Amino acid sequence: MSDILVVDNDLGPFEPGLRQALRGHRLHLAYSGPEGLAQVEANPDLDVVLLDIMMPPEIAEVEAREGLEVLKRIKQARPELPVIMLTVLDDVDVIVEAVQEGAFHYIKKPIDRDKLRDAVARATENSNLRQRLRSMSRAKEAVLTIHTGGGKARDRFAGMLGAHPLMQELYDKIERAARFDDMNVVILGETGSGKDLVARAIHECSPRKNEAFVAVNCAALAESVLDAELFGHEKGAFTGADQAREGLFTQADGGTLFLDEIGEMSPALQSKLLRAIENDEVRPVGGEPIRVDVRIICATNTDLTSAKDTDKFREDLYYRIWDIPLTLAPLRKRKQDIPMLAAHFVADCAAKNNVECSIDRSALAALTEHDWPGNVRELSAAVRRLVVFAEAGRITEPLVRESLGLAPPPGGHAVAFEAIPAAVLPPAPQPTGPPAGVPQEKWPQIADLAEFRKVHGERKLRRILEQAVRTGGNARDAMALIGLPEDRYDMFRKWLQRLDVRVRRLKGER
Repeated sequence: MSDILVVDNDLGPFEPGLRQALRGHRLHLAYSGPEGLAQVEANPDLDVVLLDIMMPPEIAEVEAREGLEVLKRIKQARPELPVIMLTVLDDVDVIVEAVQEGAFHYIKKPIDRDKLRDAVARATENSNLRQRLRSMSRAKEAVLTIHTGGGKARDRFAGMLGAHPLMQELYDKIERAARFDDMNVVILGETGSGKDLVARAIHECSPRKNEAFVAVNCAALAESVLDAELFGHEKGAFTGADQAREGLFTQADGGTLFLDEIGEMSPALQSKLLRAIENDEVRPVGGEPIRVDVRIICATNTDLTSAKDTDKFREDLYYRIWDIPLTLAPLRKRKQDIPMLAAHFVADCAAKNNVECSIDRSALAALTEHDWPGNVRELSAAVRRLVVFAEAGRITEPLVRESLGLAPPPGGHAVAFEAIPAAVLPPAPQPTGPPAGVPQEKWPQIADLAEFRKVHGERKLRRILEQAVRTGGNARDAMALIGLPEDRYDMFRKWLQRLDVRVRRLKGER
């Protein structure tokens, strides 16, 4: 059920039709521009405004077309609030001006009920999406400020997300490690767990934050290429060296050098790296030694201790870089963070691709049933696919299960809803209530259709659903009559088909 404000000084002739067209919603009426503006400011729960374009000029500085002035003021006060303009005009210029001022849509009087319902449905969906994205953004900020108590947490922790105690412990260790910027750090964690973000967070929390952060993946480059990348070379040092090249050590002077997958570095390069760390200097090929002040942060998904013990990794280098070891927990050990991460990835992907997309609560919970061996990187890729294939911009639990090959859970979800930070979840679905003028006490409230059929029989269930559909006029209003929440719409349609109950679809209904 949505809260809809109607602002129209001459509402009388249209009010019965409006109430009939918008049954199932809560209507708030205002008979002048100032009254409408007052309600917009006083009622933060409004979802849509229906505003007449032509109204008597009751605001002192407005000479005519008060509706357009009211529209401007509504958009100034509540930019996210959809406003549908009502007009008896055929003036294209006025309509265009309304749209340019931020009107969501316009409808010509006399009002076509189907067009009005369709416009309100789309406006409500748009409003809900914006609110959900803002909730996700607030949750993201809240999670990042849990530990620091400040508003700069996103900057401090390089965009990391996670409220699980393991992540809170990691945030604390990041801050501690950052302060000791003359000590090297080794970050241990599985592939895709976000070791690069931890490295950047350490740098951004450290006294070196205003200097360069330089990163290189040691596993991605051949030995000779990595050598030249790290230490540089002078012009003419070897065949093909047409110009001098500054090494990454020199580029990172005063800042941080991040060596990802250091366990894949060859023994020869390990030796050169050891000398650079011990002497605080590097020698470019064909050049003279250069003094550098660099903090080394390394990351690996291999067991460096075992590699050291089996002579696959130099023992002396091991102890040089092992000043501060940090371990990043795999995603399967902090499943409570999955809904938060998934909600962020949905919002991010939707924004980057200029689409609208939401994710159901049950879909978020279903994501926690997968073990995510690829960790956050795998989750991000999976969510992007879900956004692509979401029907009508909505990621549902069946889509998640189909995409991940998950069977229906025998005993509920792996993470209870109560364990999921509430701010990142879509609002809990509530029964929308009966259409206007229809007493709900006359209708049985059916929370579980299958259980009702088991107790009362299929014939009685069919009769009730047929009556609800006839009275409501469409599936959503029928659901409202019997108290079913909006998120069970797909299931309700299947029951109607199973029981051969015919129902008229509204525009925008799947």
